[in-house]
Amino acid sequence: MCAKANFNINIDAELLKLIESKVREGKNIASKLRAALEVADEETGGKYNIMVSDLSQITSRNLIGKKFHETFEINNRSYGVWIFVSGTFTNTGERGYDYWIFRGKHDFTDGQKSSTVTFEPRR
Repeated sequence: MCAKANFNINIDAELLKLIESKVREGKNIASKLRAALEVADEETGGKYNIMVSDLSQITSRNLIGKKFHETFEINNRSYGVWIFVSGTFTNTGERGYDYWIFRGKHDFTDGQKSSTVTFEPRR
């Protein structure tokens, strides 16, 4: 694995290159976002929560222990990848696998149709 708990600029750049490479292989937006999620999770050893989202859909976020955040483009839309210890994301826009995908120890505020997801530390 190239990434560890102590991220730095070189590792961030390397991880972003891996993500962008895998995103290009996807057949549609959902598979491209899933690829970004898988790479981030694999490269961090499943230690952190991960969010991949269309930047125009996330209206607020409150992160604790942010380890990584970068953006990439799919079809002229900007997407973000966050790797973090805990926090919340609120998406008041479109939801679904074309707009956001995440992994970690999470719960929805008001059930699965909720616009807010709360994350606790994974390990």
